[in-house]
Amino acid sequence: MGIAHFVFRRAAIYTWRRRIPTRIGCESLHLQVSLGTACPATARRLAGILTVDFHPELSRVSA
Repeated sequence: MGIAHFVFRRAAIYTWRRRIPTRIGCESLHLQVSLGTACPATARRLAGILTVDFHPELSRVSA
């Protein structure tokens, strides 16, 4: 199990990645954001913030 949901390590830096639902009609299937840190504790904190903020934005776009 990873350090947090939707967090992946690419090289030495953690990234946050979510799948974009097809109903939005976006060209890309995933949204990927570099967390800009190699520290697992910082990545965990930033991923929580991104995850909470992602859901309202997604519902606003699809409405």
